[in-house]
Amino acid sequence: ADVFLNVPEKTAVGTVLTKINVSDVDAGDNGKFNISELYEEEDGVRVTGFFSIDAKTGHLKLLKELDRETHTKYLISLEAYDFGLRLPPDQIPDKNKGFGKVLITVCDSNDHTPKFNQTAISFVSVSENENVTFSLFHFSATDDDGGKSCTP
Repeated sequence: ADVFLNVPEKTAVGTVLTKINVSDVDAGDNGKFNISELYEEEDGVRVTGFFSIDAKTGHLKLLKELDRETHTKYLISLEAYDFGLRLPPDQIPDKNKGFGKVLITVCDSNDHTPKFNQTAISFVSVSENENVTFSLFHFSATDDDGGKSCTP
C-alpha cells in the first residue's frame, strides 16, 4: 500500500479520512487528472460502498459504519488518469495512468460491555477452619472488543 490509515470503528459516516495527493508534471490538459476507485477489499474479499473518493479533490470519505469485530482491514485500489488523450477512462493506456493503494486498519473502540460467563451464582459453603486464601468461587467474563484501540 502507498497510504496507511488507522480509522476508529466508530468514525462518523461522511467523515473525510484523508486527502489523496496526485500530481502530474505535464502542462495544460495533460496535467489535469481525475482519480477513481477501482475496487475495495475487505479482509481479502471485494466489496463496494464503504468508501468514496472525490475525483477532483482526492478526499477519501467514509460511506458506511465500520465494525472492527466484523472486519479489520480494507484495501482500496485507486487509479489516476490524465485528460490529455480525451478518451474514456477505460481506453486510456496504462502509461497515462497512475495506480495506488490505501490500506485502512479499523481500530477497536470500547463499544462492548463485559459479560459474566455464569448465569447464576451458586450457594457456597465454607468450613470455618478453611485457610484464608481458600478460593470460594471463580468468576470469568468476556468482552467482544478485541485488538488495540486507536490512539486518541
